[in-house]
Amino acid sequence: MKKKVSEYIASFLADRGIRHVFGIIGAGNVRIFEAISERGYTEIVCVHHEQAACMAMQTYYRMTGQITASLLTTGGGSSNGITGVVSAWADSIPGVVISGNEAAKHARSDNLLRMWGVQGYGSSEMVTSVCKHVSRLQDPKDIAQELSNTFHIAGSDRPGPCWMDIPMDMQSVLIETDSLPELTFMTEIKEETNTLQQAVEATLKKLQQAKRPVLWLGNGIRLARGEALIKTLVERLQVPTLVSWAGIDMIDSDHPLVYGRAGVYGQRSANFVLQNADVVLAIGTRLAIPQVGYDMSELVRGGEIIYVDIDPIELTKLGDQIELPICADAKHFIEALLVKSESVGVKLEYTDWVAQCDYYRNKYPWVDASKEHADANGFINSYAFMGRLNLHFKTDQVVVTDMGTALLSAHQVLKLREGQRLMTSTGLGEMGYGLPGAIGASFARDKGEVMCLNCDG
Repeated sequence: MKKKVSEYIASFLADRGIRHVFGIIGAGNVRIFEAISERGYTEIVCVHHEQAACMAMQTYYRMTGQITASLLTTGGGSSNGITGVVSAWADSIPGVVISGNEAAKHARSDNLLRMWGVQGYGSSEMVTSVCKHVSRLQDPKDIAQELSNTFHIAGSDRPGPCWMDIPMDMQSVLIETDSLPELTFMTEIKEETNTLQQAVEATLKKLQQAKRPVLWLGNGIRLARGEALIKTLVERLQVPTLVSWAGIDMIDSDHPLVYGRAGVYGQRSANFVLQNADVVLAIGTRLAIPQVGYDMSELVRGGEIIYVDIDPIELTKLGDQIELPICADAKHFIEALLVKSESVGVKLEYTDWVAQCDYYRNKYPWVDASKEHADANGFINSYAFMGRLNLHFKTDQVVVTDMGTALLSAHQVLKLREGQRLMTSTGLGEMGYGLPGAIGASFARDKGEVMCLNCDG
């Protein structure tokens, strides 16, 4: 069977069950738009700016767990998408950017010209440092392998965005699909079972010896598809727990062992819990400066940090502050920790420490509408407002915030229940994220309701 490259792309998306992609049409990608529309399975959501396509792609993944794509044209169309790509890179959100470019005779790797044809330039080369994988289609027969590799790499190991550049004339080339080369895939990194078990045993030993342990859980657990294990982990270990901003909605905020979100912009009570710990087990959170502050010597001064992350580079950035660095998939680590703790019959008791954490929570409430968060001089206090708004949330409430007060007040105050979601750009923190993020989340809910909190950002 013969198909145009653009038609193969449309079939590939349909075969993966991708119902929505995001983008803006232009001369550089018109054939891809046409083929997808004629195929009639995947809906193209047209946004008003290419960076919005890459932002919507992120929240779509966060809601569905399905990697989708942004379709960008050449020239300014591809350069406009870069802010959204960097945002996905910063938050480790997988997605595939399919960009058009000038004709293949211009878009050659050996073409040293600064600009090609009318609007062409090295768009894929420009994003090399903020994408997991970058490619440009040079041979039409490679389309199956390149698409498969790109989607595979986006979601493997530490996930993130990938970029695939397809010259405009390549999109119309007919290929014989029955004679395409057999697909081959890169081998995924395998964790050493013995090494993981040793790390789990060392972790469990430190928890047994601890008097004031804390779990610090981040969105990497959800990226590893391990969020369903969190409640079991917390209740099995009976350890006071903190969550990162990106991980707020992974466990009920009113769980008695959940004490909030520590950090530079964190709640005061949560920071007291963190700073008085003697062992902190951080899983799936990259311990960024907004969490740990600028003076590392002040972080958990009287305690040790056990740090679990899939990225070995992240494990090195705090140097000697990390007592036990563990390079592992968050889900695999939690599963192994649960199995080991049950098999050896470990029963951990931290009654006095839990009571102390309860004291911090009661003494320093998230919102004190009678004092520091009181409305004043005719103006509504933003923290108190978020507390009131929270009372009206639906059981399946989905919230996306923009930057500024919308982000800060929401992530300080909002309490999420099981089935509710809260999303924003926590890594790059770019203004203008709210609306396209809400659009992506809405399409992920079959065009369902999403609350977008917008403000000075």
